[in-house]
Amino acid sequence: MKQLIQILLAVLFLILFGLILYLVLEKKIESFDQAIYEMISKFINPVNTKMMRFITFFGGTLGILLSVLVSYVF
Repeated sequence: MKQLIQILLAVLFLILFGLILYLVLEKKIESFDQAIYEMISKFINPVNTKMMRFITFFGGTLGILLSVLVSYVF
């Protein structure tokens, strides 16, 4: 059952990747970006902004180095 879910998720993400690829190649990505922005912009506030900055910190150089260091220690 677990393997079936993994396969279904892989197929779903492959389809989504194909959709985004099509939009980029056909130069229609701006309308897609605008639709996503309109959905997400309803949630913009100072608390969410601080939370997202904290989360994105872990994708930066210092965040990755700290994650590797903590992983190494444990």
